[in-house]
Parts: sequence; C-alpha cells; structure tokens
Amino acid sequence: MERVSKTCFLLFLFCISAVFVYGQEISVVKEAEGFLITDKDRPVLFYRTVPEVGAYKRSGYIHPLFGYDGKVLTESSPSDHPYQHGVYWAWHQILLAGVQVANGWICKDISWDVRKVKVRKRKGVLILSSQVDWLVALKEKRKKTKIVKEDTEITVYPKGKGYRVIDLRLHVKPLLDEVCVGGADNEKGYGGLSLRLKDAEQIRFFSENGYVQPKETPVVAGGWMDFRKHVDGGNKGGLVVMVDPKGPDHGGKWILRDFKSMQNPVFPGNVPFSIPSSGLVLSYRLLVYGEDFDSLLISDIFKTFYFSSKN
Repeated sequence: MERVSKTCFLLFLFCISAVFVYGQEISVVKEAEGFLITDKDRPVLFYRTVPEVGAYKRSGYIHPLFGYDGKVLTESSPSDHPYQHGVYWAWHQILLAGVQVANGWICKDISWDVRKVKVRKRKGVLILSSQVDWLVALKEKRKKTKIVKEDTEITVYPKGKGYRVIDLRLHVKPLLDEVCVGGADNEKGYGGLSLRLKDAEQIRFFSENGYVQPKETPVVAGGWMDFRKHVDGGNKGGLVVMVDPKGPDHGGKWILRDFKSMQNPVFPGNVPFSIPSSGLVLSYRLLVYGEDFDSLLISDIFKTFYFSSKN
C-alpha cells in the first residue's frame, strides 16, 4: 500500500508540475551560430550548431548554459583546457573494428555536422532536436566518413519556484559495424557527458548522502550531483546533474574538480563500450536553481525523472 501511495504521489507531482508550467513563455531564436532559448526576457541556454574558431573545433553542444538568475554558468575553449566546451559529450577512444580512429575529447580526426534542427512546443515545454553526424578521417578514405548518427533532444521546462529543469537525451547510433566509445585510457576513465563550469574553486559538491570530497579518480556518489556555488560561506545557487537511473551509465561514478577543469558522470570508463546496432541512449536532467532554492526538493525532482525515464 505504501508503494502504491508513493507512486501516486510521484504521478501527482509530475502532473501538477505540467499544469503549473502550462502557458508560460519559452521561445527560441535562430542565430548565425545556433539557437538561443529564452524564458520571457531571461536566457536559458544556447545550442551551438557552428564550430567555434580555434584549434579544437566542434559543434553540437550547449554553451552558454545560464543559471536561474540569468548569469552564465559555463565556459568554452578556456586557455587551460581549450578542448572543453560548456555542456558537451565526448570520448577519448572512438574505435572502429578494434582500431582507434579518432579522439573526440581533443577533437582529433573527427568533426560534428549538425543538421535537421527542429523546434516544437508541447504544453508549455520547448523541445529542440537535432541530428548530428560524426565524421571521421579514415586513412583509406579520401573524404571523411560518417560513422555515427547522433539524435540530440533538449527539453526545456518553464521555471518552477526557484529552479528550472532541462532534460538532455542522446541517441547515438552506429552507421558502421563495430563502433566503440571509451573514456580516458587510465584510472580516471573520464568521458561522456561533461560540464565545464565557471568558478570551479567556489563549487562544493553534494549528493543524496551529503557532502562529497573530490578525488583525482572517480568518486562513487549515486545518481545525482549538486554543484553548489559558495561565496563567503553563503549559497549562491547552482546546478544539479541527474543521470537516468535506467540508463547504461547509472553506476554513480563522478569525476569532480574544484579547480579549472570539467565535471563528468563517467561513462563507460577506460574500457571501450560497443555501441549496439539499435544505438546507445543516454539521458540526463539538469536542474539550475537560485539562492533561495530548497535543496530538499532535489530528491523529489530526481524521483520524477526516474518515473518518466521508465516510460
């Protein structure tokens, strides 16, 4: 009976949220280098479709990601790690038939062609979807070869009381046989969804079990991580990253950095993962929040993500 009641509560929470946000003004503007999503007069995120100028060019990622207060949360191509790009997803090891053909982390021998961007609205929610081709320079080919079709879907919900939810879903489908992706070939194993956040030295890390101490290697800390900004001992808002509990990367391993670098829910680690012919699906929920946000709500919002990911 208790389990039924809990399920009903989650259904109620999910439905009441949908009713609450219906009719609010989320819009998108197509610009020369991508798509800017706003809520009334406040920016939410920018999805880049054209590569930045520089040595480590890529497209098909989010930057800037804006906080609940409208301030920029992310960095792209910083001088210390110029291959890091806002909210992005990349793997050191991209293999074809057991042979490494590209390093997506440092944009070596690979490019991303963003096309077929579509925007639709549904009950006050804005959904931006795109198709991205991974193009790899194979030695035996004169032209770059498409090895993966990536379908990206970004769902932006109108703001709640002190927070906003953004869902990110990636469907990575191989176009050739035996395509594998893997993280760094070392004990860190970082790879997959990555976030280059500003002012990392001011970030404190919290999971469902409380404060988390960063380490050089991955920390096992559960399905979500709260990147909370502290200035002079006070909470200045932050960002929560949630990993789909039903996804292949639900193991709860995190690379955390309180210095200038990226943050990463690790997938698949240093051992390459063979992408099935049906494709690899990775889903995440981003929760941006302000200074007055009640952090006790994080667990409930994560539970609604868990509920929706099962359907």
